[in-house]
Amino acid sequence: MIPLPESVNLLSNSELLNLIKEHSDKLQLYISKFQSVGKLQNELNNDKDALLELREKFRELQKNIDSTNAELDSLRVLNSQYTKLWQDLNQIVNKQYSEDTLKSKLETKTSYFEIESNKIENDIRSKDTTSAKFNLDDLMNNYIDARTNYHLNKEIMLTWNSQHSLKK
Repeated sequence: MIPLPESVNLLSNSELLNLIKEHSDKLQLYISKFQSVGKLQNELNNDKDALLELREKFRELQKNIDSTNAELDSLRVLNSQYTKLWQDLNQIVNKQYSEDTLKSKLETKTSYFEIESNKIENDIRSKDTTSAKFNLDDLMNNYIDARTNYHLNKEIMLTWNSQHSLKK
């Protein structure tokens, strides 16, 4: 940088303007030593264009983030629905196939076959054996089926009780 003369502040405006006019080529040379304004303007424009591109890319990224968040929310809802349905199904399966429920069903079945066979036995004893409607073969087959089922279920129940519980 070229220093200004020491007493430059003593000059009047008109004298200063005359000096500038006389030495305008030297002044131009002095200014040209600094970085040119055009070059700075080009760099500024390039930086501005780059920033505009970045802003556009950020807008696209924001749109992607928003759509991804919406999809994520949708997936979370589906996941919670799936979890609820799974829990409901698991509860139903546990309720219907728990050891206590299965034992209760088996006891009910065993009791049903015992009652049924006793009913058939009572029917055989109380029927008139000479009646045309009396079919001893059918009654005996029904009685044998009921007693067989009763004994099978009773045996299953005894085996189960002797093992104490189902293995899990």
